[in-house]
This record gives sequence, C-alpha cells and structure tokens, in this order.
Amino acid sequence: MRELNKLKKISNGRLNEIKLKANSEAKALMKVISLQSKLTPYSECINPRLKNFTDKLYVKETCYHLYGENKEEKCKLKSEFCHMCCDYHVGSKFFVQRNLCKTQCTNLINGRDINEGNKKKLNKISKNKRKVKGNKKSKGKN
Repeated sequence: MRELNKLKKISNGRLNEIKLKANSEAKALMKVISLQSKLTPYSECINPRLKNFTDKLYVKETCYHLYGENKEEKCKLKSEFCHMCCDYHVGSKFFVQRNLCKTQCTNLINGRDINEGNKKKLNKISKNKRKVKGNKKSKGKN
C-alpha cells in the first residue's frame, strides 16, 4: 500500500513537471505570435548610414541591438540584414509594410535611391491607367 502511494506521489510530481513545462512552452509560443503582429517604426533599417553597406560599425550595433550576440553574425551579412531587420520591426502580419521596408532597405544597401523601386511601380501603374483610358469604347455606338 505504501509503495502504491509512493508511486502516485512520484507520478503526480512528474505530471506537475510536465504541466509546468507545457505551460512555459505555450507562453513562449504566444509571445512569438504576438511579436509577429507588431508594427514599429523601421528607421533603423533605412538609415542613411547603411548606404552601400559601408558603415560596418552601425550595422554591428544595429544587429546587436536587435538580436544580441546569438544572431549578430547572421544579421551582419548584406544578404540577410534587410530581411531580419524588417521582420523584427514590422512583423509578418503587415505584409505590405514589410515588403516596403525590405525594398527600401535593399535599395539603400545596394547604393540606390530608397524609393527607386516605388517610382518604377508608380510609373507602371500610371501607364496602365493611360492605356485603359485610351482604349474605352463608347457605349451605344457601333
């Protein structure tokens, strides 16, 4: 009988450990989900000091500020910086803003004007509008 009670206590203790671990994992998961839906100003990602990716000290400070030591080396890579910085500031919920941030950051890092890609898109849209206006047929006349 004593052994049975002892086993129950051990199993209850183990069960409590499992519950606590699951609870902490669930909290961590909820924190990750809530962080994905944030939209903070992403001025760090489009700072003029990033032009041509020449100010390595600024890049290092920014990466350290965003990720600490564990992802700093990956963040300092030219191909990864914009993606990581924009994901950190904008999150995954705001798709359009994240893509705008990435476009502006990539243009800046590659030495182009920040809004260069946006100008091309606006020109395309305005050309399409002109084509649509010119191709309208009048109604009722054959």
